[in-house]
Amino acid sequence: MMEQYEASFVRIARGVPDGMELVKGKMRKKTKLVEYFKLKTGKEIEIYEWAELAMAAVEADGMLELYERIRAKTDELRWLNSKKEKEKRLYALECLYGKSYEYWPDFTIIWA
Repeated sequence: MMEQYEASFVRIARGVPDGMELVKGKMRKKTKLVEYFKLKTGKEIEIYEWAELAMAAVEADGMLELYERIRAKTDELRWLNSKKEKEKRLYALECLYGKSYEYWPDFTIIWA
């Protein structure tokens, strides 16, 4: 199940309309930045939506223990300390799906 959510890790960002705002007495369009992942299937999906689907796939495939170990390892990264919890979970999922943990020198993979 995890295979269907493998991203090519191309992040696409777009400004999307987010209502109107009053600036110096004039109404202007307000936009917000939305990030997407492009999946290997070619589909684009919003990154936090991808994280929810990917996490469900991790649980369904029995990879939760490996995810938790990767998530614990990411707590040691100083540059992630100032990030929100959902950013940390997203980074751990990216490491899991991209298999970057295989190249960490002090990380051993234990398969049951």
